[in-house]
Amino acid sequence: AEEEQEGQQRRFGREDQQQQQQQQQQQQQQQQQQQQQQQQQQQQQQGRRAGGRRSSSSSGRVAERGSSGARGRGAGAF
Repeated sequence: AEEEQEGQQRRFGREDQQQQQQQQQQQQQQQQQQQQQQQQQQQQQQGRRAGGRRSSSSSGRVAERGSSGARGRGAGAF
């Protein structure tokens, strides 16, 4: 692996390699941010579903009768 890196350095120069590494790091950071956003959305949905029995009665629907999916849609969770 070290020999390959040395060969690449001779071919492209060290500056090019540094730029490539920086781009890869930026991409990884963006992916991490996306994952965090997805986790936050899931937590919000779970919170609404868990509180559906109490809160959905204020919207005029009987929470205990419907399924959790119907409750979520009625409360505007999705």
